[in-house]
Amino acid sequence: GDTGLIYKRTGAGVYSVVKDLTGAGGGKIVGAWQWLEDTGKNYLYFATADNKLHAKEMPGLANWTDLDAKAGFPKTLQAASWHTMQEAEGDLLICNGNKLAFVGFDGSYTDEAVKFATTDEARCILNRTTSMLIGAAKLTDPKKAVIYSWEQTALSWTERKELPGASVNAILDAEVVLAQVGSSGDLFFTDML
Repeated sequence: GDTGLIYKRTGAGVYSVVKDLTGAGGGKIVGAWQWLEDTGKNYLYFATADNKLHAKEMPGLANWTDLDAKAGFPKTLQAASWHTMQEAEGDLLICNGNKLAFVGFDGSYTDEAVKFATTDEARCILNRTTSMLIGAAKLTDPKKAVIYSWEQTALSWTERKELPGASVNAILDAEVVLAQVGSSGDLFFTDML
C-alpha cells in the first residue's frame, strides 16, 4: 500500500495487514513483483519509498519474520519516484533511477543492468518479443518524456526517443505501440521496436 502496509487477500475477498513497514522508515510501496527462481523458491520483491529492495519468500513464514532473510537483502536502490518491476527475457527488471536493476533467474542481482542518460528516470517497462521499451521522465525538462529501446544482450540501450509531456507512465503493446504520457492521459504512437 501507499502508507507502508502490506495486505493479504483471501480467496473469499477478506483483506488483512500482514506487515507494517511505517515504523521502519520504509513508507509506501513503489514497486512489486512475485518472482520464481531456479531453486524453485518464490519471492515477493518490493521496493519502498526509502529506496530499498526487499525480498520475502512466498509463502514463507506467516508472521513475516523471514522478510529479507535472503542473503544480502535489503538492497539499496537509487533515489527515484517509482521502482516499477517487470519480468522480461526470463529475468526481473526494476526501474532504478537512470538505470535498470536486475534479479536473474538464478537469484543474482545487479543495480545496473543498463544505464540511461543521467537526466532521465526510468518509470515503466514493456517486455516485447526480443527487446524492452523503457519509459522515463526527463528530470531536467518537465515538458519532455523519453522512451528507450534495449535488447538484454546489448551492453547499452539501442534507441532513445523524446516525447512531449512530463513522463512516460505506461507503454501499451496493442496493434501499435502506444505511450501514455503526462497527467492528462495523452497517448502517443511510437515506432520503436
